[in-house]
Amino acid sequence: MTWKVNLQDNSSIMRLIAFITSFRRESRVRQGYVELPLIDTFRERGWEVAVIGHERLHAQDARVFGNSDDVKATVQGDVDIGTADLVWMFGFGGRESFLDRMQMLNSLPSSKFVNSVDAFVFRHGKQGVLLSDATFKQPKSIVSDSADVLYSHVKQGGEWIVKPTAGSFGVGVCLVSQRDANVKPILELATQNGFALLQERVDTSTEKRWLTANGQVIGVYQKNLADHRGNLGSGMQPKIVENTSREEEQLIARTSRELMQLGIRYAAIDVAFPYVLDVNFVNPGWLGTYEELTGNNLAGDVAAAFDA
Repeated sequence: MTWKVNLQDNSSIMRLIAFITSFRRESRVRQGYVELPLIDTFRERGWEVAVIGHERLHAQDARVFGNSDDVKATVQGDVDIGTADLVWMFGFGGRESFLDRMQMLNSLPSSKFVNSVDAFVFRHGKQGVLLSDATFKQPKSIVSDSADVLYSHVKQGGEWIVKPTAGSFGVGVCLVSQRDANVKPILELATQNGFALLQERVDTSTEKRWLTANGQVIGVYQKNLADHRGNLGSGMQPKIVENTSREEEQLIARTSRELMQLGIRYAAIDVAFPYVLDVNFVNPGWLGTYEELTGNNLAGDVAAAFDA
């Protein structure tokens, strides 16, 4: 039976949020502590909650459905995703079926999505937001699949960070300079499977990760970097931020508004003021990190931002 809408006391329509997530089908375990606090919070706030695996989508009669069979869901069985008030995607699912699924979901109004289909297709990756019309300042950046092109910039001097355009967890991120004897092999390795981003190294001693939701700033923690990589997997240690400058707060507020114009309403933003270094909206693991650091679960604040 397909779930469409639910009436309460025959007078009000229950709101439905559809989470579309990545998980290992064999064990039914989602990949990472990212969406769990949000699923619990929306359910506690009275939303009907569907939890749908990326590979559980199908289309019929010009409508898009998803099978919700997760234990966290309040709605079980096939869900007409077009009836959802809010659709929240995490992760990409399988590479082979990605475009098929995005084409199906693109038939729904973009206003339903926390982060739009266009954002997933066109804005993910290190260059996706950096090449947009957003006005924030960024380090000098070069994207190429040619090691020779990247090397032509490195040999001009200075220190550079080279990273995969769509990488995560600090994998494949290297610090290079013209002084390195192996700089050319590093660049060749970085580009052997496609494009890489070369970014001028800037001072990251005060780098912070901010979380924004629906145009509102939710919170921030500082990154104590073990090396040139700013990821937990590379040894980064989060730290409580005692205070922030008005200028940085204004930067985050402006960036959040500009991201919304790009269809990105929920994102973790890495800032080494005055530079914006990265925007993560596909799997931003901010909530879990912040709760471990402070003991505060801000999922309720995130939900409230979308709970108008």
